[in-house]
Amino acid sequence: SDVYSFGVVIVELLTGKEAILTFGSQEKRGLVSYFLSSMEENHLLDIVDVEIGKDSQKDEVVAVAELAKRCLNLDGRYRPTMKEVAMELERFRTRQGDCIPIDQPKQA
Repeated sequence: SDVYSFGVVIVELLTGKEAILTFGSQEKRGLVSYFLSSMEENHLLDIVDVEIGKDSQKDEVVAVAELAKRCLNLDGRYRPTMKEVAMELERFRTRQGDCIPIDQPKQA
């Protein structure tokens, strides 16, 4: 579906990688499974593109990744609609100034 495909695009943008990854000589793995397993193992920030990581805020990256994860649900009944995706992206855009950059610790 379009929502699943959009989730793949979000993951490509977050990671800076193509949908099919090649490891070693011939081992290929899908970016989606790599992304989902990295999220499951709490290694999301390890796979985020360096350029995004240095200019983005951790909360923003995690929120966008969570949106991508919902878009990638194999059961289409549990995916958001494109309208819901657009509304959520708009909310991210309007609250950009409320997060803390990845490389800066929270202050008490």
